[in-house]
Amino acid sequence: MEHLASLSAVVLPYRFGTHSGYLEACRDVGTAVVAPAVGCYHDQHDCPTFRLYDIEGTLPGALRAAIDGRLEWTATQEERRVEAEGVRAAHRRLYRQVTGLSTLPRPLGWLGGWVELADDAVPVDDDHQDPTAGGTLHWPLWTMRPISPG
Repeated sequence: MEHLASLSAVVLPYRFGTHSGYLEACRDVGTAVVAPAVGCYHDQHDCPTFRLYDIEGTLPGALRAAIDGRLEWTATQEERRVEAEGVRAAHRRLYRQVTGLSTLPRPLGWLGGWVELADDAVPVDDDHQDPTAGGTLHWPLWTMRPISPG
């Protein structure tokens, strides 16, 4: 991290992608970032971009803008705390919509639904349907239900 913090700017060399750990690390230590205008890098954090098909025409200006805006770029501890809480809240919302399936009991703290499956090591009598079909999971109609957005 010391080396990263000693740089004025980093130009991300990606041709495609959705998220960059380097972009996050640079923001933590205050190193300016110039990202390619592809994927979701600009959405990850607002930073200058350049076009891969016009590097000579777009990279110099983006680099100047990144270095000029470096002081505003650094994430504060409060911004990171708020961001982390937002991620935790998003995970809680998502996990409430997830239904777990296992032969084991519901884990402590599991937020979503839970289906305890029959243990394949125990013989199943003919009067009960084995949802795992002898170890091969299938989805009978009675277990399917739409997940409502939460």
